[in-house]
Amino acid sequence: MSQPFATAQACGRLVIIPVVRCGPPLGLTHRRPQQQGIAMLLKIAPLVLAAAFLSPAHAQVQSVLGDLTVSVAAPEAKQGAILVALFDSAHAWGVGKPVRVATVSAAGAAPSANIAGLPPGAYAVRAFQDVNENGKLDANPFGLPVEPYGFSRDARPNMGPPAFEAAAFTVTAGANAQTIHLH
Repeated sequence: MSQPFATAQACGRLVIIPVVRCGPPLGLTHRRPQQQGIAMLLKIAPLVLAAAFLSPAHAQVQSVLGDLTVSVAAPEAKQGAILVALFDSAHAWGVGKPVRVATVSAAGAAPSANIAGLPPGAYAVRAFQDVNENGKLDANPFGLPVEPYGFSRDARPNMGPPAFEAAAFTVTAGANAQTIHLH
């Protein structure tokens, strides 16, 4: 008599999986070979799925991602919010399409935004302090910002935002950090 459960070892854990019986007991089959193959696949499918989701390879995929902490060095005004936009290419930087955004309070001593789960690669950050909390970077009639702003790697603007390459840094697996000084 067969057991109603099978066990498998995955990621150092014992996994108990119900066994589904399809058709007559083994040895008493009258199926064609194609049907026997399908029946066998149905029997082992739960084991294969469990192994795929509990395997060390699945854990390794998560360990290759990077986490980024963007800190803002001592904002002068302790009011409003700091808006952080993360870009992953020169094209996205140029058209203003960030891959991630974060908002943190400027009231803290050292405001910082944590952005988790980033694939390794080149990134750049734009940040500004929205002092009046209207959700946008305010500018004077000539188009110059009147609220504090900054870029990763402390890249300096030149008649507009700096080039992506000037602000770009590399995110690797694990913890990464960038400090931005607002001007």
